[in-house]
Amino acid sequence: MKDVADMEAREMRDNTTENILRQRVDHLLARIQPNEPSELRRLTIGSYVCDLIKRCFAPQRRVSSRRGAVRSSGTVGTCIQ
Repeated sequence: MKDVADMEAREMRDNTTENILRQRVDHLLARIQPNEPSELRRLTIGSYVCDLIKRCFAPQRRVSSRRGAVRSSGTVGTCIQ
């Protein structure tokens, strides 16, 4: 009889612990899910980085002059998203 009572108590304790853990996990997952403002910030940063890459790594063209070759910046296509 005592063994059955111990098992039932252990099951209740395990179920309670499991429920608490599930609630905590659900709470943490809800906190890290992107929301509208964070998604907008992410897209804004991505756009800024793409523009930076376009300006910094634009293809270079050589233009001849009397003093030698001079580089002229071109344009880059679209940024990879």
